[in-house]
Amino acid sequence: MQLRQFNDVEKQVIEAYLDLCFEGGITQVTLQKVAKRAGLAFSSARYYFSGEGKASVEASTVQYVLQNAHIFIEINLQNTRATLPFDGLLQYIVVMLNWGKEFPKHGSFLVYFFYLSSTALAKFMPISNSDLVATARRRIQSLYYEAVGQGLYPSIENVEKLTVQMHAYLFGRMGLYYSSKLKNESDFEEIQKDTYAVWKMMIEHHRPTGKPVRAEP
Repeated sequence: MQLRQFNDVEKQVIEAYLDLCFEGGITQVTLQKVAKRAGLAFSSARYYFSGEGKASVEASTVQYVLQNAHIFIEINLQNTRATLPFDGLLQYIVVMLNWGKEFPKHGSFLVYFFYLSSTALAKFMPISNSDLVATARRRIQSLYYEAVGQGLYPSIENVEKLTVQMHAYLFGRMGLYYSSKLKNESDFEEIQKDTYAVWKMMIEHHRPTGKPVRAEP
């Protein structure tokens, strides 16, 4: 994933944009409102996010959120690799949900943007759905192959189809979590357990005959 360097003003505008999206939804936000929330002149916000060759505030926010998620996930996955066997699929679910829990504005924005870019509104989105989810799907696929190498899961042929299903289900569960008024610890743990159970069922569905998915430790 190619990282973009954001300066302080760009971060200020993007965080203001995330605030407004979190409060009222993506479709209600304008650059004028963002500049006001950020305490900047409209011309300052427009300088960085409007004009030929410049990414819009929407597209920039997607990249900003994805980068922060990428860094958070990579660091936390590395911190759990010391324990063997390393079940990267389980840890990815845990880390991804923890990221969304720690950065709710970022998480809800990404989930909602993913939803919008999957509907008829996709033509109005600054980044296509495939661009948005490609990195996450590749990570899930890599973690699956790593777990297969440790004998934790069976090897299957259509891994791409499996990872598409896994990613879609995880984002769907995250969306339900953000839309729920009961964001307590038990809700979080239930989503984590449910997602892992469904992912294992998906692998079981795709597995070669005669090689079961490992049992819960």
